[in-house]
Amino acid sequence: MVDVPENASSLQIKQAIGSAAAHYLEIRLRANELIGISSWSGTICAMVSALHPLNVPCKGVIQLLGGVSDNGNMQATILRIWRRC
Repeated sequence: MVDVPENASSLQIKQAIGSAAAHYLEIRLRANELIGISSWSGTICAMVSALHPLNVPCKGVIQLLGGVSDNGNMQATILRIWRRC
């Protein structure tokens, strides 16, 4: 659950959800896990932007569904760097 002001903009809502998702991912990920992303929505991009670097090895990041755009490639690269893959 994410609490935002009633008059929050859609960008503020995405950032709040992205921040909460980043926190959840940071506490749930374990060494050598594979990260699957189903789409590169604005909320997923907000999550990637809110991630803090961890020094934990991972197997990689994969796109589970849909096409790959320049933006998706950029976000996947940021996520790989975050996980030091």
